[in-house]
Amino acid sequence: MKAISFLGFANYQETTYLNPFGDCGFKTPFFQEALVEFYKPETLYVLLTKTVESSIPRGATEPNWDALKRRLADKVDLQPIYNVPE
Repeated sequence: MKAISFLGFANYQETTYLNPFGDCGFKTPFFQEALVEFYKPETLYVLLTKTVESSIPRGATEPNWDALKRRLADKVDLQPIYNVPE
């Protein structure tokens, strides 16, 4: 399975996403991480603007793209789609 998602520029807060196949939840600031946890895609394509790719949101310590890459390392084949228009 392949999945595609946009990554936004916001200071994401931890949220509990509910598994559509069961009664358990998964806590993460990123929907994409919950998507990978629940559906186990082989590849996740993430659409990125220049802002999301390199800018740090207010209150965060790193760009959202860097944080997502770190959280999904070794969990999915993460494929960025760069230069999506703002």
